Amino acid sequence: MKARLPFWIHGMQDRRFIWTVAFLLIVFGILEDYLESLFKDFSFYMSESFLFSTHWLFMVPLTALQYLSIKKLQAYPIASYIIGFFAPVLLHILSYPAWVNLVSGLFFEHRFAYGQTLSYALSAQLIPICIWYALPLLFRKTENIPLHLPGSAIAEHPAANNYADHFMVSHGGQKIKVPVNDILYISAQSPYVCLHIDGRKFLLTGSLSATGDRLNPDRFIRVHRSAIIQMNKVVSYQSRLNGDYDARLCDGTLVRVSRLYAAEFKKMYEQGHRLKA
Repeated sequence: MKARLPFWIHGMQDRRFIWTVAFLLIVFGILEDYLESLFKDFSFYMSESFLFSTHWLFMVPLTALQYLSIKKLQAYPIASYIIGFFAPVLLHILSYPAWVNLVSGLFFEHRFAYGQTLSYALSAQLIPICIWYALPLLFRKTENIPLHLPGSAIAEHPAANNYADHFMVSHGGQKIKVPVNDILYISAQSPYVCLHIDGRKFLLTGSLSATGDRLNPDRFIRVHRSAIIQMNKVVSYQSRLNGDYDARLCDGTLVRVSRLYAAEFKKMYEQGHRLKA
């Protein structure tokens, strides 16, 4: 689909990846404190070191918030850069001392002052925090997010002939050529994706994200974490009254449109109908 942050750097949309990175940073922070105590000859307190390192857990919700804000502001690239970077960085930095102050007051004999911890965060943690939240913006390959600024001569997408016009799938012991034009929608069935074509289903090895990268983003759009639809196969849509929608395809199939992707879906749907009018 319109390119994607290497999730982000191909893992950063995967919560398991972010949890793993957060865990490793916590371990690294504790190890760093221990080694520093050995070289500088001062006491090492495991509980305090662990507490001051747990702020990396904030990466999990804040990275999700960053991704959502970038998607919401995709029509305003400059604003998405500014808000997408400064909002999570500020929330992380300001939440860090509040978290340490709260936990130390509940479980430690000494409560660490907010101002003191904030000063430490700015001096010791600001750079790595900024690096983490800058990575998606530096690579700027988020799915459904334009890669150019308004007025830029750089194309938003690769040339149309770089996209797949068919997929080769195995079916009944044979290799079958499935034209992209015939695809109604694609669903995730790990470790495969399922191509839905007029009541038939074909399994294709690979992830939904990787498959989406091979499709023209002017025709195919992700509408859910487990579904991609071909927009010219959509005949109508209806709200579920909870932020989600049901897209009705030309064969009558209903595909759920998640609220995360609803704005882009409705925009493309309306554009398609204006072109047909």
